[in-house]
Amino acid sequence: MISVGIVDDQPLVRAGFALLVGAQEDMEVAFEAGDGHQALATMEKLTTAGAAVDVVLMDVQMPHMDGIEATEKILSRWAGVKIIMLTTFDAYDFIDGALRAGAVGFILKDSQPAELTAAIRAVAAGQSSMSASVAMQLLNGAPDTDARHHPHTPVSEPVVASHRPAPSGGAPSGVHAGAAGIATPSGDALTPREYDILALMAQGLSNEEIAACEYVSMATVKTHVRHILRKLEARDRVHAVLFALRNGIGRGTGD
Repeated sequence: MISVGIVDDQPLVRAGFALLVGAQEDMEVAFEAGDGHQALATMEKLTTAGAAVDVVLMDVQMPHMDGIEATEKILSRWAGVKIIMLTTFDAYDFIDGALRAGAVGFILKDSQPAELTAAIRAVAAGQSSMSASVAMQLLNGAPDTDARHHPHTPVSEPVVASHRPAPSGGAPSGVHAGAAGIATPSGDALTPREYDILALMAQGLSNEEIAACEYVSMATVKTHVRHILRKLEARDRVHAVLFALRNGIGRGTGD
């Protein structure tokens, strides 16, 4: 059973998320809170009572303590908790801060219910999840900054949940045969194969789908992903995909 906390300053929004979570056979609502302070206090009480929280749905913009600060404080106290940020199209300025704070999921508040529940399951399983529309909003609407291009965070290797059907005709459009001189934060150039795999990651493919496209084993794909994350100095796959999108990799435009 996935234990889910819901943090949002709008009572009706919290109630809606609680109904959705509570209707899932494999989920339960651990707590509801109206801001970061309430979330921290409630989680302390739950910890004292011996209860654990697996996933927290966190609104970005809240009074008293916003979602970014709350994410930092929660993860400094409960490192195993997975945070999904609930965002709106006009909140892209907050997303990079949330990434650096340790959030592993980003879902628009007007997403379909199935997308949210899939994201909860994905992050609970140690994966990362981001709405494609959130990634494209960052790419198309947010001004470039060094911090956004170079997330200096520890490396790990979660797998993005993908709901795209497995490809049947080889690599999707937009996959480039070489690294094309892309500068990485670490200074270590991507190999042509790493570039191709990063492009496929940016198009939302899972490791299994990438293995099918590249005609390699899952173990080989995982090794390449690990090298990509190291070279990009990316915390996880979400960071790597953002780097790819901002550098025109895998956008289906014949890069």
